[in-house]
Amino acid sequence: RVQVTNPSSTPVMNDWSLKVSNQEYAGIPGFQLAEIRSISITTDNAAMGEEGSLTISFWTRTAIAGLFGARYGVLIVVMPTGFELVTEEDGTSCAGFAGSSTGFRNSSGYLGTKVSCEAISSWPTVVAIHNKLDTELIPGTYTFNVKVKNPDVATSALVWQLSTYSSMPSTTSSSQPDDLLDSVLLLDYGTARGPAIHQKLIAFGAQPSPAGQQTSGNAVTLTFAVELSHSLLTGDALLLHLPEEYQLSCSLSSFSSTLLPQPICGTNRAAFSFLEVEATQLPIVIPAGTEDATVVTFSLQAVNPSTKPTRNVVEFAHCRGITNNTE
Repeated sequence: RVQVTNPSSTPVMNDWSLKVSNQEYAGIPGFQLAEIRSISITTDNAAMGEEGSLTISFWTRTAIAGLFGARYGVLIVVMPTGFELVTEEDGTSCAGFAGSSTGFRNSSGYLGTKVSCEAISSWPTVVAIHNKLDTELIPGTYTFNVKVKNPDVATSALVWQLSTYSSMPSTTSSSQPDDLLDSVLLLDYGTARGPAIHQKLIAFGAQPSPAGQQTSGNAVTLTFAVELSHSLLTGDALLLHLPEEYQLSCSLSSFSSTLLPQPICGTNRAAFSFLEVEATQLPIVIPAGTEDATVVTFSLQAVNPSTKPTRNVVEFAHCRGITNNTE
């Protein structure tokens, strides 16, 4: 008997060999690790203190049992402290989960209402997915959405935990979510970093021209105004994201601003980059919260979509460096 430390993931070449003196026996199949892999956790709103729709995707090695008497398999998601699961009016059902586009689904589509999502009393950071289908959820990739309230302070990308169980582990008023990992019912386990939460912009607005009710398919000039919470530094970027149904134009003739350089456009997105701009050449922006705060304005041309956007929200972000959003 020997003691080993398991790797973080089952090796691709999972063969063992045994060597005694000058004799060797190779090709011994290794054991599979109980693991959840390929975890992706994204949000449509990363502003601190606000609610957003999380999209969680993962691959599990072990099947999640279906309904057998009063027992059924469970997936547990433990969020970092500060995040809170939003529930429906019943106080139990997960908000933002029901439906073919947000409910529990795999490559074949929506798996129906018998795969439910519920909160666990006194554990606001826990999401529980119950498989009450008559059949097990076979090993593979699954995706679902839930609505979550973000922490009230900005955070880095913290670690989230996903685990599956052959049946719902027992909980007590004194137990903590991490205690579930000691359960003999544990099947698979995995961790991944979720979205970073950023400081919310204090002031941001948009005004179309011509003003008022817009006509589908027509050109429109969109004028934006924003007060940044931080000054601009070399390496920063300002990102604008319109609903995906819009078509932006960033040509020199369709853009105007007294402070910002001409952006780079891609369909419904625009990026103002200061990646290689010397500090002396950066626009002088006085942050919000001061008497002389700078109102940064810019205008772009766009084409109105043929129908009202599915998610009719304009997003703006100030990013510092490659991956760390400032606000």
